[in-house]
Amino acid sequence: VPGDKWFPAGSDSACGQPLGINMFQVVDTSTVLVDGYPLRQLNVMAGPSLTPFPITERLGGPGAVLFEFPLCIVWEYGELLRCYSDQDLSYMDPNWNFGCASGVGIVEERSETSISVHPTPGHDRFMLELPPGRHTLLVTDLSGRTVHTGPVETGIPVHASRWPVGTYVLRLPELGRSLRWVKE
Repeated sequence: VPGDKWFPAGSDSACGQPLGINMFQVVDTSTVLVDGYPLRQLNVMAGPSLTPFPITERLGGPGAVLFEFPLCIVWEYGELLRCYSDQDLSYMDPNWNFGCASGVGIVEERSETSISVHPTPGHDRFMLELPPGRHTLLVTDLSGRTVHTGPVETGIPVHASRWPVGTYVLRLPELGRSLRWVKE
């Protein structure tokens, strides 16, 4: 709604400025078509700025907004959304030249030896199909934090009941292999 205001993250008391000077304020609203689908758009002014910028539903706004005050600068940053897809629409930033599949991913390597994890997605445990014998399993979350290290063999479950819901990387170092497992 025009006139609505809010503080960008981390700037609610920037440099002792008077309350409200470093807030985003809606100056206008509109609807834009993205991939043939109507999305709400807010035109927002940042603090004492004279130039409004758009924030689009689902897609966000510009990658950074700069607040300049006497004796200090607040840099309200965020990652620019380059690609978005859901059941209704697909969007790619026209200035992004690398395609939507160019982000970070986990490549599941192929080899002659069949190695697999099941069930995936899973809940409280999973099992691996491995070459015969005992192997070392290292499990990390997507931030790289180790959540499990230990021996593993085919047919013996790995218990994950205490792990948060998310995606995990299962590494088998002596086999030179990595797999992905999703916990729901």
